Amino acid sequence: MNRSIPDATLPQGEWMSAYAATGLAVGRPLVIQNKSRTEILVYESTEKPGATQRDGESLAPGERARVAQGSVGVWLICRTGEGRAFIQEAAS
Repeated sequence: MNRSIPDATLPQGEWMSAYAATGLAVGRPLVIQNKSRTEILVYESTEKPGATQRDGESLAPGERARVAQGSVGVWLICRTGEGRAFIQEAAS
């Protein structure tokens, strides 16, 4: 089992880098779980998405997403209130 990382807090309407929030190196495989009461959007990109970006994978409360090794960057946003996400390095 990988070391536990505290949940990331997502300020409403602000994109946050999953890698920066956890201290994990960009490109490591991730598991992301939405621990919010509202949807979180997950977007893979080298650069921070624009404020109006609507593309990406939508995670309902409680859902998980896997990010494959080699990702160029992962960004999260919660548009309707403050969000919480559990982010951990996925087992190889």
